[in-house]
Amino acid sequence: MTKLQPSDIVRKGNELMESKYRLGLMEQKLILTVAAKISKNDSYDKTYIIGIKEFCDLIGLKGNSAYSELRKLTLKLRGNAFEVRIGDRIIQTTWLTKVVYKEREGYMELGIDEELKEFFFELKKNFTSYELQNVVRLKRSFSIRMYELLKRYSFRDEKVFEVNELKEILGVEDTYALYADFKRRAILDTQKELRAKTDIDFTFEEIKTGRKVTSIRFFIKSKVEELSSPNIEPETEAIEEINQQINKFGLFVKKEIVELWSKYGTYKVTELLRYAVHSRSVHNPIGFVTWAIQNNLTASVFKTAKGRKEIVPLWLQKQKEEENEYPLWRQEEFSLFSNLGEQEMDLEEERRRLEEELKMYKKPL
Repeated sequence: MTKLQPSDIVRKGNELMESKYRLGLMEQKLILTVAAKISKNDSYDKTYIIGIKEFCDLIGLKGNSAYSELRKLTLKLRGNAFEVRIGDRIIQTTWLTKVVYKEREGYMELGIDEELKEFFFELKKNFTSYELQNVVRLKRSFSIRMYELLKRYSFRDEKVFEVNELKEILGVEDTYALYADFKRRAILDTQKELRAKTDIDFTFEEIKTGRKVTSIRFFIKSKVEELSSPNIEPETEAIEEINQQINKFGLFVKKEIVELWSKYGTYKVTELLRYAVHSRSVHNPIGFVTWAIQNNLTASVFKTAKGRKEIVPLWLQKQKEEENEYPLWRQEEFSLFSNLGEQEMDLEEERRRLEEELKMYKKPL
């Protein structure tokens, strides 16, 4: 039995991400824990073994009644039917087909419904992945759904949802019928929770029809702290896509650097690479992309809104004039990819100066 790890990766089909179903907080955590156990090479009839105590510890289920509560939870999931709409198909299914408790051994054996396996197995496209720790610490069921929804569109940086549709996906259309209540609980409270406990953050703006708020535009931001986490399992699919782009541009990038880049998002990395390769002001594309990711910058920062023409920032012009100055993005100067004991160059003061000048060119979030 493989031990559960907070860094285990959940992979979930996007259709299921946006389906309108209702699960309680603990029910969602159990299903996502099972999802983190699934490997793309698993057979469809495979069952998954999860330690009872370690699962309770992972999700914070405590006390003498934890075991009985868990049994009620799995029993409910065995009979909790719901619908998933895929194109012109409506699939009516349940979450679990099998639950067996091995009390003496201290584990439970779970089977996923066959109709759901297409959303967890052999996922090559149209899926979203994230670390299990991002959801097990959340305290509201709709916070988990909101996290998944925004994570699914984080590669775009922004996404618009109609208010009524969003309520249905989050399962709160009856709970928060009034928009003011929905905004306070499902948007603002969730914003605080995701900011504190997950790898994404968001801001939003309301879109009105007349005086009524009918849609919400979310601006989604991935946290750059992920890059330095030693427990993160690299995303194979993202790494492959980034390597394809690297080969396309005729570059050579070390494996460990690509793995770290992959956590910033394939789309963002590709755009930064494209900018760096075609920019006359960037002489070290690999170092430039690394620096941009460390500072949570996207390619749009270095382009104008009209015509996408390149800006040559003042700090970059000054840098070119200083012949004896090392370029900011020289690869060997990044402590992220070198041993700290071997680094003797301290660029902190210089970086602060350059970052202050760079603020003039950043788009407001």
